[in-house]
Amino acid sequence: MSLDISLGISRSQLSVIVLIASVGMLSLWMSAIPQAMQFAVSFVVLLSACDSIRRSTTVDPDSIKRLQFEAGNWWITLSDGRMRKVVQVGAQVVLPWIVSLGFSDGRQRFDCAIFWDALTPTEHRKLRAVVLMNQRAAPSSWISSFLLTGPWLTICGWYQNCVGRLRGH
Repeated sequence: MSLDISLGISRSQLSVIVLIASVGMLSLWMSAIPQAMQFAVSFVVLLSACDSIRRSTTVDPDSIKRLQFEAGNWWITLSDGRMRKVVQVGAQVVLPWIVSLGFSDGRQRFDCAIFWDALTPTEHRKLRAVVLMNQRAAPSSWISSFLLTGPWLTICGWYQNCVGRLRGH
């Protein structure tokens, strides 16, 4: 399976930032702390929200603009046009609304969180499928086999946590 996608700006990510800042500001103004402190903390929350929005929309030279997967190899294109062959590293989060991936070319690490609305629905579905189908296998040993076969682990929802720890995430 191959994949070739260009990443865009996510409106849902921007909405979450605004929502969190708004709830923070509202809770500050409803609290019983002194008014001078409310102004000071509100200013800090507003600056933080503006910085988060700026970082979400500004293109960093080392930010990923394009992801490609072909014949078992990942390629990324950075915003300044450089292409790098990379491998997946770190923990992966694959949910219907977000995919979070880490890559490394041996010298530098590149992380990206891709919200559902930064791609077309077909591209996002294909990305999730490629990531899930090409996950690294957990180390094989009798201890991990014993620990991962117990039905109580899957029932309690600890299976993913144990697999992540065994993989070294």
